[in-house]
Amino acid sequence: MASIPKIFHSLEKREMTLSEYEKYMNEHPYHSSIKAIRCVECGDAIVYCNGFYNAAYFKHSPTHEGHGYCSLYHEGTESKTYESLIRKKFFKEEDVSLNFELKYQDGSWKSLITIPPFSRQDLDNNTKNDTKIVINETYNSNIIVPIDNNHFKPGELKRIGLNRFPSSVKIKITGKSTSRDMSYTMDGFIPNEQIYSSLILQNYIGDYNSSINLKNIKMFVCKKLGGKIYTGRHYLVFAHENYGLHISNDVRKDISIIKLELKNDTYFNYSVYDIVFNKVTEATESFCTNRGCELVEKDDAVILWPPMNSIGNYKYYKNNETKMFIAFENESDALELYEHDTSYLYFKVQNINATPFFVMQFNGTIADKKFATFDYLNDTSINLDKTKNNYIFKSGFLNEKIDSNQVKIKKNDKVLSIKSSLERTMYQLDKIVSTIDINRLKNAIWYSKKYVSLRDIDFEYLINKFQDNEFVVEYLDMCTCTKKIKKAAIELLMEV
Repeated sequence: MASIPKIFHSLEKREMTLSEYEKYMNEHPYHSSIKAIRCVECGDAIVYCNGFYNAAYFKHSPTHEGHGYCSLYHEGTESKTYESLIRKKFFKEEDVSLNFELKYQDGSWKSLITIPPFSRQDLDNNTKNDTKIVINETYNSNIIVPIDNNHFKPGELKRIGLNRFPSSVKIKITGKSTSRDMSYTMDGFIPNEQIYSSLILQNYIGDYNSSINLKNIKMFVCKKLGGKIYTGRHYLVFAHENYGLHISNDVRKDISIIKLELKNDTYFNYSVYDIVFNKVTEATESFCTNRGCELVEKDDAVILWPPMNSIGNYKYYKNNETKMFIAFENESDALELYEHDTSYLYFKVQNINATPFFVMQFNGTIADKKFATFDYLNDTSINLDKTKNNYIFKSGFLNEKIDSNQVKIKKNDKVLSIKSSLERTMYQLDKIVSTIDINRLKNAIWYSKKYVSLRDIDFEYLINKFQDNEFVVEYLDMCTCTKKIKKAAIELLMEV
């Protein structure tokens, strides 16, 4: 068996060499019971051998099925075939992409596997390689999904419905590059022993009370988790309806737990419980580590603007949006605010101790949701609810978080107030339609000889002021290439 130079740690979501892993375990000895280390290529479980007589080393964990084909298991050099790269992509992005999920719709449950998004280059390469994913939920049931331009769009997330609720699912990748068995097994539905995300509760529940009635809800998706989870967030645990959920008193005193009220599904005999971990203790930490997760104090990545379509850990934005504002927050304050360019097909948002997620362009396969509401008002003074998160945008740029009860806004300023992900309000003054004599502007552009600098703040002001005037918008866009504008033209634009 070949020596394995490095492993992938599923809690930390990063690769580690032998020395890095040993240092990590010295700092986190309580993680020794978690089966968190995986082969960097095939995703199979790895065992750390401390080497009583020889040097310490990594080896593949023995299984009844064997490991399929893994070049690190046989030759010790990581394979670069398209099939190997696909398999590596799948298990490495399990926290945000390749997942086992449960979908509740119109009173019925079904299980899904989500396939991560691919770039244009990925699809072109795998179309030529005739790459296919074979999903085996039982010995007699195969689902074949080609990874090609006919079945995927660049940046598209694909959901594959399963026929039942398997406890494990074998994923196999085939193609022209190798005839070896490129496969591994991922966990399916194992009640009591897993923690699921519950975005629906994060978005729809304001005040946490004694009952959560979701009988009238049409649909929601929950995702099996592995890795870091956070205090103050809502999670789901499933238990067999006949036996209930057994949690020790040491854990119960530091969590909030409520059974969800849902329509009965004849074929899914399980109860669903909403759990919020109030603090990190030895008991709550052990409860999570036994389910392949690590409980940490809440830090979260939140998209402030624009409003997102959200399903699980996947956020979708409209193609015409060009800027996105993201905050990293803890229980009491925003730790970091930054602006992101949305010119990519998809990108990952992650920070230390923050729930990671993918953001991707909207495509027609996901039903559009009703976005946040907006209030337009004539009074410049706004009374704000301090229990909500309130932010002010000045000339289109995120300026600061507001802690006071009252704020005054000027023309082109906006205030964003967030109660939950689906309860947002944007305040701004009534829009004023600016008109201009196009002939005067053309004369100012063509006959004026003097140029002045076009500042970003002036550009944002004018583009917002004349957003409905195609000629002015095109002229301003052209000026941004040189950062110069005709002096007579900008004076006229500012004047009207």
